[in-house]
Amino acid sequence: MDHEPVNESRDPLPRHLRELRNNIVERPPSDSPYLSGSPARYIISRDDSHSADSEEKIDEALKNIPDRLERLLLDIAILQYGGYLDNKNENRQLLFSFESTPSVVTRATHNKYPANDRNSLSFDLGFDIGLALSALIGHHSDSSQASEFYAGLSAAFIDPHQPEQTINKGHSRTSTPSQESGVEVDGECLEQYGIQLTDYLSAKVYRYSVQQDLDDEYLNSRKVTEKFLDDYLENWFHKLVTLKINIEEEWEDIDEADVPGMTAKEALTALWELEHHIQSGNKNTSEKIAKTANKTGSYTRQVTHVLNRLSTSGKPSSQTTATIKYRDVVRWDNEEEWQLSEYGIMMLYHVFEQNLNSEWIQKIGVNKSIRSSTRQNVGQEEKIVQEAMNSYYKDEK
Repeated sequence: MDHEPVNESRDPLPRHLRELRNNIVERPPSDSPYLSGSPARYIISRDDSHSADSEEKIDEALKNIPDRLERLLLDIAILQYGGYLDNKNENRQLLFSFESTPSVVTRATHNKYPANDRNSLSFDLGFDIGLALSALIGHHSDSSQASEFYAGLSAAFIDPHQPEQTINKGHSRTSTPSQESGVEVDGECLEQYGIQLTDYLSAKVYRYSVQQDLDDEYLNSRKVTEKFLDDYLENWFHKLVTLKINIEEEWEDIDEADVPGMTAKEALTALWELEHHIQSGNKNTSEKIAKTANKTGSYTRQVTHVLNRLSTSGKPSSQTTATIKYRDVVRWDNEEEWQLSEYGIMMLYHVFEQNLNSEWIQKIGVNKSIRSSTRQNVGQEEKIVQEAMNSYYKDEK
């Protein structure tokens, strides 16, 4: 059946409903390839008799996961608009009508089980969906993307009626709106400790106030915020906040290391690319850094001059005075190459990969305070922070 385009200038529907209607035609087919019996058996039993064909079907099913999710999300949106999902009790009965097999199988496959058997269909379904999503995206401490996904998922459940603009503008607020059973965070209280208010911390304090079931004496934003800081944020977190402030100040004044023909930002950008993206395996000499910065080899001296100003122990035979504020950003290695220091790696990751967004640092600080310090599986971002902290505070040990 052909669908003729609608003249939007005469279309009375709001734009978001027009887009939803157009997606009815464009959304993926309901028979998007899923993992059928043959490739599923191949994965479980590793029967190599049909390995090539099975691998192809597995790849196809994997690539079509976004289509299947998109179809589900659009179907739910259409049903919601039509009022077919208004009765939440009926929705829950429908969702909980499946047998317990998925829970048994998925938990054994992921080798992860809830700490306590809550004997709740609601909890079981939420836990199983969480297992599936974490397998796709990762746990909230694995990466900033996984944390953002978790924050978005939490926001949809905790605060479904808050206007979108108040969520997106969280960085400019001094407090978050109070909810039915939770308490808002006190931004001024955070600032006294040098902690920047972000959406992440706002949601974290809110969830804390809900989960703790606090007495009436704590039901104001300042007392809840102070109790959260006392209970969860150890001295390690406050040291991390100090380090974060210092690396931002370091970056603000990085131009003091500029020389004619080469800026500090150009040299550091090139060294960051060589160490963390290009990774050629060759030594990162001044000449190589100059070429990576789109300069000719004749700029070798300028690179050396700039990087020596970012280190108290740079390349020998240089009489350059360092311009750094707190710690060496780079070092001249015995293998005769330039390397970023642990402090420099954290600073440039914060600048180049996170665009000076403080949330990734806060998440690591809060999670480390809550989790056991003996945890062995450490993500890339946590490793960057831990090594920078060890180097920055080594004289205090």
